[in-house]
Amino acid sequence: MLVVVYTPKDAQVTPTNSSNFVPCPHCYGYYERKQLWKHSKYECPLNTPNNDSEKDVLVKGSYLLPIPKYVRGQTRQVLSHMHRDEIFMASVYDTLIMRFAEKLIAKHVADSLWHKHVRCKVRILGRLVTVTHLL
Repeated sequence: MLVVVYTPKDAQVTPTNSSNFVPCPHCYGYYERKQLWKHSKYECPLNTPNNDSEKDVLVKGSYLLPIPKYVRGQTRQVLSHMHRDEIFMASVYDTLIMRFAEKLIAKHVADSLWHKHVRCKVRILGRLVTVTHLL
């Protein structure tokens, strides 16, 4: 069950669009992705004055969303920059893909340029999984 703090007047929360809501990294209230930045910058009572961009607030909020417990810290941090869609969910909940991602991250943990490569590989495998489930 998802309890959101604010939704626009014309929007409704349904199971199909629940991935559009992200928690505020300061007050932990769920807001729509498009509204989170405005809330964080102007309305959040727990936010300190800082210059977080829209992307920074979304990344910090996305990091608060649940990911399976078997995903380790470094892998979780690298994958937190991915788009939260059905491909992301399929790849994160697939243990074999997560083991592959952990191996790649362990191999290139110090080189942040490789993190984008790992995310691309995980998305490719996630697409493969979603396509095979559709067939």
